[in-house]
Amino acid sequence: DCNGTPTDLAENFGTSDVSIEAGDVVVITGEAQKITVRGTPTSKAFIKKSEKPYQSTVVGVVSTAPSELYGDDGVFDALDNPRPVSLAGRVPLKVTTANGKIKAGDVITSSDTPGVGMKATRAGRVVGMALESFATDGIGKILVFVNPSYYLGELLASGSLDNVTNPDGTLTAKYQ
Repeated sequence: DCNGTPTDLAENFGTSDVSIEAGDVVVITGEAQKITVRGTPTSKAFIKKSEKPYQSTVVGVVSTAPSELYGDDGVFDALDNPRPVSLAGRVPLKVTTANGKIKAGDVITSSDTPGVGMKATRAGRVVGMALESFATDGIGKILVFVNPSYYLGELLASGSLDNVTNPDGTLTAKYQ
């Protein structure tokens, strides 16, 4: 049944930061730990709030109420502070206008405010696409479609990608 409620696919991740909550942009904190649960090899990974713009280790957004949740069957214990991280789907996300007003369709990346997203205006790691606009000062929440990926920046009017650069201005690629 479809009722129009935002839905997402999430996986539990552990964290040492008990302040992490729904809507936070999160990053991985290192390599996953290999473990065995009831005789089956598996792993568990850990997260923290994003801390800088275009952070390369962005993995997702902490979910409000995932419709599917993986890693919830003996992988984490209470001391691991498991949080459901949305890997795909529609979820509320904390955002700021630090990089300009957000319009539906804009891609969202991490900002320098811990756990908060902003409009992406250059190439880099992104968490997803805005499904709502946000133009207010301060921090708010909007609905986003989570799709962690690498954003290549704006296409030229001709439809070709030209001079994709690194943050330091060095050329990464040129495609015509």
